[in-house]
Formats: sequence, structure tokens, C-alpha cells
Amino acid sequence: MNESMGLQKSENLVIGSLAWKSLKTVKPMRMKWKTSLLAAMFLALSLSPVSARSWTDMQGRKLEADLLRVEGASALLRIGGKETPVPLVSLSAEDQAFITQWQQEQLEAAMTYAGTKLVPGKAIQVEVPYKVETYHKLAQEQYGKPTSLVKVLLAVPKDFDPMSRKNKVLLVHATASGANGGRSILAAGMYLQAALDDGWMVLASDGEFGQPPNNKDSPGFRDALVVQSLEAMKATWPHHREWTYANAGFSGGCGYASWTSISMNEWGFKTTGMFLACGHFSPALWEKEYPKHKPKAGFHNLPVFMSYGDKDTTCKPTTADATIAATKGGNYNTLKVEHFDGGHQMNKDHFKAALTWFDEHMAADKKSFGSAK
Repeated sequence: MNESMGLQKSENLVIGSLAWKSLKTVKPMRMKWKTSLLAAMFLALSLSPVSARSWTDMQGRKLEADLLRVEGASALLRIGGKETPVPLVSLSAEDQAFITQWQQEQLEAAMTYAGTKLVPGKAIQVEVPYKVETYHKLAQEQYGKPTSLVKVLLAVPKDFDPMSRKNKVLLVHATASGANGGRSILAAGMYLQAALDDGWMVLASDGEFGQPPNNKDSPGFRDALVVQSLEAMKATWPHHREWTYANAGFSGGCGYASWTSISMNEWGFKTTGMFLACGHFSPALWEKEYPKHKPKAGFHNLPVFMSYGDKDTTCKPTTADATIAATKGGNYNTLKVEHFDGGHQMNKDHFKAALTWFDEHMAADKKSFGSAK
């Protein structure tokens, strides 16, 4: 891979949390309200608000207010500039039906990515536009011609809950050479089913025209693709920064996976592991090559799972040993290395073991290893 490309940082994209104030509520009326499953599911999701609607309570009293969200058995309305919880049972039957329909529409919207409906347990492929101009310019420089979009594969597990703060996302990175030709979407097939079975979302992104020419498939170019795919997530799931992320790569893809792990740490995403198979790159080597590309405190506790074939003639055992030693020398304190009787290939059992290991670490540290402090 071409390592000469300078880094470009994404916008911070920090999502602030709202501070809800408990104000005086309306006394519940006689009509019995059963909190729907939808209301429970939307307990913690920021929705698209309903502006300036007239609301009526069970006594026929009216007021003008914005509907912000449903929280438990209450509708959160903006009344006179203040966020006020109003019990659903106090609203008219018509208003209750409106809220139920609104929630259903919000749920359907939350089950989409870049305007395309998600299929639980399967992958979709979409095209997303560039939203961060710095990376748009970088991609055009690498291609040497205009480009306007990024190709993205996204798969979600069968039990995917778009409202959950506990979702986990695996980013797949292809090697710059080999059968996949630098296309991470094609490389995703190696990881897809095992990741979905373990409850992971899978994300892979490629440039509009595939690999840039003249060995310009740089780490900075890959950053540009990742940033746009995450930007598309933000549009539907503004809480996506609360999810946890892991990066996986095979052969030269280990370099991109390592680089992106550091980048995501710099951007403030919670990272929970790296799976590096049959590659000679690790995050420690990037830190040595690019001293300014430094992760934040705590990143060296990130679980790093390395998998190597004892008969590999591409990433030979001597190369593997040197990479392992460099990673240990870089003070990566949570390192697991496994070997198998085989050549230059991804060992699926090792990948499954890595996912299990990441899950164990997430359970042990709910804040996630490597997250920004």
C-alpha cells in the first residue's frame, strides 16, 4: 500500500445528549392507555419531531406544542419553549392514534440506511454521497478525476434493534492486492455470516471507481470512505457514536484495519478490537511510521487478535514473528496470537474466537477498550 499520503481528519461529529427537565405534568384521565411495544422501543431514540401541532386532552382542552419524542408512558412536548412530559393517557383518542402512527413511521425510517430498507440477517449495498468536503477533495486527488459517491455494504443481524445503544459494528478492510482488488465489499464475504451470527453489523466501503490508480490506495483514501459510510449512519441513527466498533483485515488489509482503528479512536468512536489475519502490519508499526497519528490514552488496552498460518509463504513465519514482536514492543497490552496449520488464508475459527474475545472484553468493560476519555 502507498504510505506516503498525509492524514486528513474528519469533522468531530460529536453528538450531545439532551438534558431533560421534569416539569409539571397533566393529570391522567380515565381512558386506559396500554404502552405499546413501539413506545418502549423508542424510549431512548431521538426522533424527527412533529412541529406546531394542536393537541387535545380528554377534557377537550387544547394547546399548541411540538412533539419531541415518547419517553415511557409520556409524550414529551415542547410547550412555551419548555420540554414537558405529558402522560399519553391524558391525550384524546385521536392524538393517541396519531402518536402510534408517528412511532410506526419512525421505526420504519430507523430500519433504513441511506434511504434503503434494511433486511435483518442479510446485506444491502448502497451508494452514499460525500458529506465531508476535506475527504471529498482527498478522494478526487487520489483518483485524479471527479468522484461524488462511496459504495457501501451494510449487513445487520436478525435481531437488529436500531434504537439500541449496545449495537456493535465490524468494519472490513480489503488488501490492496489479491483477488478482491482492494474492494472491501468483496472481502466482506469472508466475515459476513460469522459476524451476523454473533450479533455484529458488518460495514464495508469502496470508492466509486474501485482502487485509485498508481498505488494511491492510501490509508487517507480509506479514511475518506469510512467517514462517508459513518456519516450516512448518523443521518438515520444519531446515537451511532454510542455503539462499539471493531476492525478486521486479511493480509494487506491488516494495515488498513490498524490505521482505521487509530483514526476512529482519534475521532472519538468507541473501539473494541482488531482482527489481523496473515498480515505484516499492526497499529504499533503505524505509530512508528507516523508519530503524529497517535491514539488517545487507553487505546493500547484494545484487544488485538493476530492469526497466522505456519505454512504461509506470503506472510512468512519470520515476518509474523517480527510483527508480533513490534506489536508487543508498542505496548499493546491485550494481545492474543494464534497459529494454524495452513497457508495464506483467513482461518474462520480464529475469526469466531476473536469475536467471542471482543464480546468478553465488552462485557468486562462497558465503556469499551480504546474509547476516547
